[in-house]
Amino acid sequence: MNIQKHISSFIIIVFFILTPLHIVFVEGYIEAIDVIIVYRSEQDLDVVMDLGCSIERIYNAFNMILAHCPNKVVEQLRSINFDVFYNYNVSIGVTVENFKVLNPSVFDYSRHQHHEYDNVSFYWSWAVSRVSSDMVWSYLGEEGMDSVIAILDTGIDPTHPLIAGKLIGWIEFDSKGRPVCSSPRDTHGHGTWVASIATGGDGTKYVFGVAPKAKILSALVLPSGRGTVAQVLAGLEWVLEPYDCRGIKLGIRKPDVVSMSFGAIGNYSNVFLPVIAKLIENGVIPVAAIGNSGPYTSSNPGNIWGVIGVGAIDLNNDVAVFSSYEEVEWPDPPKTWPFKNRYPSRYIKPDIVAPGVDVAGAFPGGLIAIGSGTSAATPIVAGIAAIVSAKLRSQGFSGALLVEKVYDILTSTTMAINHPGAGKGLVDAYLSVARAKGLNLSSIDIAVNTYSARPLDRISLNINGVKEGEQIDIYISGAKVYSGPVFSKPVTVEIPVTHMYMNTIVVVDSKGLHYGKDFIYILPRLLVDYVGFWGKNIRVMVTGIGIGDTIGIYLGNNLLTLDFANLRGSYISHLLIPYAEEGEYNLTVIDFSTPTITLTSTIVIRSYLDTNMSIVTQTVIHNITNTYVTSIPVAVNLKQYYIAGSIDFIDVVTYNATLDKVSVSTVYPVPVTIDIVNVTSLGRDVYRLWIKIDSQVLQETYAIINMTLLKDGTSLPYIFIMRIVPRDPYMITQNYIEEMMHKILQNMTAISMVYSKLENIEMTINKLNKDINNMSMDLYLLNSSIRSFNQRVDRDLKKMTEKVNYMAYTTLLAITLAVTSIIIAIRMRHKTT
Repeated sequence: MNIQKHISSFIIIVFFILTPLHIVFVEGYIEAIDVIIVYRSEQDLDVVMDLGCSIERIYNAFNMILAHCPNKVVEQLRSINFDVFYNYNVSIGVTVENFKVLNPSVFDYSRHQHHEYDNVSFYWSWAVSRVSSDMVWSYLGEEGMDSVIAILDTGIDPTHPLIAGKLIGWIEFDSKGRPVCSSPRDTHGHGTWVASIATGGDGTKYVFGVAPKAKILSALVLPSGRGTVAQVLAGLEWVLEPYDCRGIKLGIRKPDVVSMSFGAIGNYSNVFLPVIAKLIENGVIPVAAIGNSGPYTSSNPGNIWGVIGVGAIDLNNDVAVFSSYEEVEWPDPPKTWPFKNRYPSRYIKPDIVAPGVDVAGAFPGGLIAIGSGTSAATPIVAGIAAIVSAKLRSQGFSGALLVEKVYDILTSTTMAINHPGAGKGLVDAYLSVARAKGLNLSSIDIAVNTYSARPLDRISLNINGVKEGEQIDIYISGAKVYSGPVFSKPVTVEIPVTHMYMNTIVVVDSKGLHYGKDFIYILPRLLVDYVGFWGKNIRVMVTGIGIGDTIGIYLGNNLLTLDFANLRGSYISHLLIPYAEEGEYNLTVIDFSTPTITLTSTIVIRSYLDTNMSIVTQTVIHNITNTYVTSIPVAVNLKQYYIAGSIDFIDVVTYNATLDKVSVSTVYPVPVTIDIVNVTSLGRDVYRLWIKIDSQVLQETYAIINMTLLKDGTSLPYIFIMRIVPRDPYMITQNYIEEMMHKILQNMTAISMVYSKLENIEMTINKLNKDINNMSMDLYLLNSSIRSFNQRVDRDLKKMTEKVNYMAYTTLLAITLAVTSIIIAIRMRHKTT
């Protein structure tokens, strides 16, 4: 009995420990959740519903459903061999650099009549020239005319001039993947940006997209930058056979490529595998961003085998610091797979890289945005893949074989980059499209006589690989700098205005069958007129700086302008010189976006002398008595005040009278020397009186200006009073303005820091959300394990109890029998005695 008592106590202790833990998990867990389920037949749908799930959305193309299921059912479904996935979030991620949004009018230099830049487009993205897409248009004649690109993102602004007329299909899906009837729009700006990087512009004046003649299918699956797996699945199903929000088919063929600038970082779920497999089987090339979380990470679906996962490079052809890369170890690869007929358990991602730093594109409202991330690199590869796919499709390729062929061409024609995050290397549009067209290209070797140079410098190129006398064209960052025959001696070219860091040099022959590429490092340059006149404009050109950088230009301590560099990393303008004493001054450019850049040049300031000026006789009168004043038709344009130590002017209109003499009298409170420097005739009866005021004025003073007019041979006097203020108020105002400008810059920096911190917070929140989701799954699994453990313990304890009771019973019976035997033996012994 003691043994049974101890066992009973053990059972009580076990249930005391386990039961409260079980209750906590049950009470702290959500009762029902949305899950994605793969089904095999309609009977499977009946099973799902019989277990208590409600079906929210059916994806017929993928044999998948979105279901709302009780938690306890999820494990039951898995136990009967259903593939069940959580409906987790996917997002566009966070780029390293914030969007810089600019008005495109700031790049219009036609008002300055800089005809020397007629061969240079200022509406231009460096990314296009880096991958040689502009050469594809000019020499291979391929601009994406027969290509269709599906873009799943935050929406699109179809009215933007860079992509207007290119949208041929639109759909929006809610968080459960159901169609929403709406007009095309962008809920964030990201979707318009990536769409233009793929197809934006016209390929001549506006150079932004790699496939400017391609058409766009747009699916809004990431409202405000974030969506669910259910939304993405709906978008991917839609691209296979586009329809409107009522389900009516649009009669549009499926796209060549689907571009996905989003993902779930650190995710290796199989939820997208049936979808990607279906796309590949249908000949649709899946292209996706690999992520912006740096080394040893990757994003789903970009990390799936068969998806072209795209990483990013910067302007120096280095893998961007944010670009994700890793050796992927897929936890449960499928046994059959359409891409290459296998799904390895280990492989390297990304597959390829493209420009992804300071990439310019469209932004809603007709604006231009400059941004960074693998989001930008992805549509570049997608656009090139679309052109290659269209060429191969016309040759009879289709299905998985088409996808494999496009992948092999893109990854075998790259420029190698010695970095584990570069995949097969930097995509080259010219080599890829030429191979798709079946062209036999010959390589041109380019030897540059210098590693670095500045814009407008002249450099020498040794060209090898082309027959002597052949016609060649040379481009630097998309601008043609030479067209003519090649000889054994070096070709000398001038570097155009362009951005800092590496710039692309391309040499191609007139037939497009010889092609070569090299790079040159560009340093900043400041060019300014050596002599300037106050009150007049000077020409200023800053080039070789960062794309879209914020710059300040100073003359001495005076801020002349606070402005932005253009998309070629240049600033070209005419700036007004304020009044300054004659002499030499430093004109300084400070780049606030790239603090290491400060450029200085010397400028000589002189006073302006007009050819119509003439010196007139003047008499200084210190006392005025019995002045005769006649009312005559004279208009004098006086400023509110004139500053001591300055040269300024007064405009006079005399109405059919001639200005004869001008003199000055100084009155209250102290004499001040005011010289009439000259008088300029601006037209009939219109005069400008140029005056120079003594700088030694310590308090406010009033001066009388005497004029003598001649009208019909009669001298007519006219006087007026001008107000003179010390220079200090002006300096105070100037200092105040400079102080305010400094505070504005400080605030801009603070705002930038706050925005950066908000981005970090968002990243932290995203990580927390991911951790919570993972924890939720872990808790659920732990809860399931505890329930199973409880059941096993209950079962084992029950068996143990039965065994103990049996042992206790048999022991008691044995003892009873033994005692009975002893008693019988004793009684028998008593009888014998």
